Amino acid sequence: MIDTSRVDFIVKDVVETIEDFMLHAPLKNIQIELKQNGSRKEVFDKKLIYHNGKPNWYAHTKRK
Repeated sequence: MIDTSRVDFIVKDVVETIEDFMLHAPLKNIQIELKQNGSRKEVFDKKLIYHNGKPNWYAHTKRK
């Protein structure tokens, strides 16, 4: 689980590193659960989290 629900700001380099991990996780059969703060704008690329409007099988989000 990647929990960003209590984070006020994430540096762009860190976001890119997490997105890279999310992109390559399925190749190693790793499932990711991303927990974000519901009142804050999403910082991660929606294409990594959603595919055709539905959550990807390997990365789904939980809102606080």
